Amino acid sequence: MGHGGFDFASPAAVFREYAAQTAFENDGARRLDLGPWATLSDADYDALAPVLWSTAHPFADGRYSTPDRRARLVAVASPPAADVPGFPLRLNTGRYRDQWHTMTRTGLSPRLCQHRREPLVEVHPDDARRFGLADGGLAHVRSPAARPYSGFR
Repeated sequence: MGHGGFDFASPAAVFREYAAQTAFENDGARRLDLGPWATLSDADYDALAPVLWSTAHPFADGRYSTPDRRARLVAVASPPAADVPGFPLRLNTGRYRDQWHTMTRTGLSPRLCQHRREPLVEVHPDDARRFGLADGGLAHVRSPAARPYSGFR
């Protein structure tokens, strides 16, 4: 909604596209098929009551959506991160204990924001010594993907 290629007129339009995609070339082969909702009007979407998609775990019967109905466990190996000249460390933007949903919901709770009142940088003690960082001091953080920001502790 407002982005090229995603110029949907309403949330219902997004849902209709998703529902149609789940039905595409499905023919009952996949368990997720929202095809019957692919033509839902905006008004019907707005009036739609919550739906319980399944009364049990979708694979409780031990049958999976594969030709032989057996599960496939696929080990995925992440490629090593590329070194970026001039950036000797890798920045990982994790979340605090009381924050989830990318803070779209929990970030609005003053109580949950009390766990950590300020952003902080956590580094291995060897790296702290290497870069002259002191516990409780200030660090200047920059990355090739973002503008520099000072003020982290």
